[in-house]
Amino acid sequence: FSIYPNPVTDNILYLETNFPIEQVMLFDMNGRMLQTIQGQNYPMQQLEINPVPSGMYILELRTNRGVGRKKILVNN
Repeated sequence: FSIYPNPVTDNILYLETNFPIEQVMLFDMNGRMLQTIQGQNYPMQQLEINPVPSGMYILELRTNRGVGRKKILVNN
């Protein structure tokens, strides 16, 4: 899947995948879940993440075909 922009600067990001997005979760680098967002079952989705301090995070995306994870950089 694709994430843009990365780094994230305004707490809004876009996800694009080949399959409908069911759920998105944001984790800190220690594995603590910070936010869960229900997907809209479309292959492209705009997300507004909760304000978090600048740093690296893991975004987990769930579709009906499986789970993917990518690192994102937040620059506030």
